Amino acid sequence: MSKRDISTVSFASKRAQIIKKAKSDDKGKYVGTKLDTTEKEPVKDEVEFPKVVKRFHELDDQLDVGIYSRKRKGVSFSDPKIILKGDGKKRNVTVWLPPMKVKYASLGENGNLGRFTDDVNRARFTVQLESDVPEEMGEVRKSMEKAGDDAIDFIKKWSNQAMEIAFHDESTWTDKCKRYDDDQAFVKDAKHSVIKTDNEDIENISLTRRLEGWQGEPNRPYFWKLSEDNTYERIEPKYITSGSVLSVQMTFRAFNMPDRHGMAGDLGQHIIVVYMPKRNKPKTNPLDIPYIPFDE
Repeated sequence: MSKRDISTVSFASKRAQIIKKAKSDDKGKYVGTKLDTTEKEPVKDEVEFPKVVKRFHELDDQLDVGIYSRKRKGVSFSDPKIILKGDGKKRNVTVWLPPMKVKYASLGENGNLGRFTDDVNRARFTVQLESDVPEEMGEVRKSMEKAGDDAIDFIKKWSNQAMEIAFHDESTWTDKCKRYDDDQAFVKDAKHSVIKTDNEDIENISLTRRLEGWQGEPNRPYFWKLSEDNTYERIEPKYITSGSVLSVQMTFRAFNMPDRHGMAGDLGQHIIVVYMPKRNKPKTNPLDIPYIPFDE
């Protein structure tokens, strides 16, 4: 295995890994470590905008549910997957969702590391999207909101269909499935984490992406915006605020745990930033101290 280059890994990620290793090596006696925190010029990958862009509704009649089987430590596992019809390799399908408003996001360089977890392996980039887009979208607002509602229905449809197929497959989740009388009860009891409901019963799409790849490489999505010449330009926003409008890629991922089963959603590699609201700068500082010029 080649040596991992950590020069492009985030500061928080490197620090978390160093601390974890130090604690292990010193049997918990770790009290601190020196680390080079010098700012380095970010390395911009040479990456192109995807040439093939398949929106969710264009793929609806081309999709199928396949059963994907594998072995882990000699034990066989089977899961349902959303795939293209006739795909013998049963590869996950990536679909583009329409422009939707950001309800909440952790899409900065470090994702939710340090907020909800200090474990790099558990840290994620996260985003929740809803169909209610801002008024700034103008005349296309209503059509965009309908597309967002359709995307939520599309995700629920295929998530439920995957659960139904899993119930009838003899090699898939057999211990879980035999607790239910029929497939409808099994589907109804599914807890799809890809669709969440807020306190006002408004549904939104919830997607996550690993902070680091499986070999420890940075895994932040690539961000794009539309240029005047109708091509996409790579941008690097420090973070994405609530109220922004994004069009994102997603894949389905089924899960089966002792207390729940259902479908999760993984955030894809590319994100189109359609709109970002302007930030309102505070008129006064936190201590309400007036600005008075003076010479040092």
